[in-house]
Amino acid sequence: MSNEKKNPGKEVSPAMAALQYRRALSKPRVPVREVVRDPNDCVPGLPRKAVMRPVGKPIAAEDVLKTVLAYRGLDKKLAEYQWVTKWAELVGKGIAAHSSPVGLRNGVLTVGVTSSTWAQELQFRKSVILKRLRSVVSEAVVINDVRFVVAGSRLGGK
Repeated sequence: MSNEKKNPGKEVSPAMAALQYRRALSKPRVPVREVVRDPNDCVPGLPRKAVMRPVGKPIAAEDVLKTVLAYRGLDKKLAEYQWVTKWAELVGKGIAAHSSPVGLRNGVLTVGVTSSTWAQELQFRKSVILKRLRSVVSEAVVINDVRFVVAGSRLGGK
């Protein structure tokens, strides 16, 4: 937009034109989204300014989850249970193919297995599994016992 359109009949000095030019260059080139006005467009529990980002740049779901978990104080709690992702390393690939941790309540870990045969086999190996679990879980997580329940094909076993 030229200066004549802004101020008709008023001439702009070269110093003022240079200042306006520098201001125009200092503005961000990528437009920034305004604060979300619709509560349905906002991530629940986060302040509205947390959802401001440059337009056109996608955010990875991992980054969004990390932000939400950290804001809610759940990132440390999640870190305590990282051992669940290492289940195959703890019990071995063969056993992990037929079992999966499904819950932890009052110090009792419930492990779903594909059949009653596997439940019995793992019952015999309970002490070894408990020993391995206790070596990798954080001190904040207490596992006193392991219970095996038949979950069948829901675990993806054969």
